[in-house]
Amino acid sequence: MNDIFNVDSFDEDEAETKTIVRLTTSQYSDKNGVYLKKSLRYLKRKCKGHNCMQHDCEMIDTENVVSRIVNLYNVDDGIYEVVMINPTTDWETGYIDDWDYELVEYKEKP
Repeated sequence: MNDIFNVDSFDEDEAETKTIVRLTTSQYSDKNGVYLKKSLRYLKRKCKGHNCMQHDCEMIDTENVVSRIVNLYNVDDGIYEVVMINPTTDWETGYIDDWDYELVEYKEKP
């Protein structure tokens, strides 16, 4: 357990958060049209800490969150870490109030 008032006792590994997802793409057609579906599934055993993407989906809406993934249509199916990029801060408080997401290929540490 860390003493929150003692900077020297802060453990970076304990505070680390990771959101790991599996990206899959499916395509099909029927008499009514052609369909393309991209799915992101959280890999719960590989995720660590707070899942910001899931939280945003619950608090804002899924369409807004998916539109913030800058490279969703530029990556192949596979396992990715969701990384927050392009943070902007509130001019009054200095707190981060907006960001985008990027899918970065996940490589498991040995």
